[in-house]
Amino acid sequence: SLSERSLVSVSEKSYSSPEEEAKRKKMWLETRTRVIEHNKRADAGEESYWMAVNHFADRVHSKGCCHDEK
Repeated sequence: SLSERSLVSVSEKSYSSPEEEAKRKKMWLETRTRVIEHNKRADAGEESYWMAVNHFADRVHSKGCCHDEK
């Protein structure tokens, strides 16, 4: 699946330290969870669009950048 490929791409990235790698993996997992939950709502007709995990999923999200932040 796309999510599995995205995790592989994150794991193949090079980070400055093991701590940074752990931080980025945590961010990726949080993003993935947010996408899954959002898409469940979209499937139920509660959202008007679906989201996907991509190669940016291990990056910090700016406040207000995402449509589903409340």
